[in-house]
Amino acid sequence: MPKLLSLSYLFDATPGQEFRYFWLCFIFFLLLMAIGQYLRIMIKGSTHKKILKRLLPNVTTHLTWIALFGFIFLFFRYEDMPYLAMRIWLIAMILLGFYKLGKIGYIYTKILPQEIDKQYESVDKKKYLPTGKKNKKKRR
Repeated sequence: MPKLLSLSYLFDATPGQEFRYFWLCFIFFLLLMAIGQYLRIMIKGSTHKKILKRLLPNVTTHLTWIALFGFIFLFFRYEDMPYLAMRIWLIAMILLGFYKLGKIGYIYTKILPQEIDKQYESVDKKKYLPTGKKNKKKRR
């Protein structure tokens, strides 16, 4: 763990082509992309489409871009390109992916039920509010 926190380890210009966690990172970025596409389909088919679009704006594109950049940095690491294969780029993409997944989970479990309750309460309150006069045609 102390090795991971050292700046010389993170910012090494050519960390080497041998990468023990290559397939694990590849699967993680693939899952990010799949979760993004699943969320797009789920939001389109949901009965609470407006609330989900307001709470999770552009979440599918964010997850897709994080995954694509992750694949690009994995490719750079595999090809051992100087400065583009640094460990810090891959770690940043992985942390950003976990942050986005955590934020989505928090919004879906904590905030979404409250917003749905607010929507139903406002619909119930509007039912009992007085309405304006209806336009009646004058009879002659």
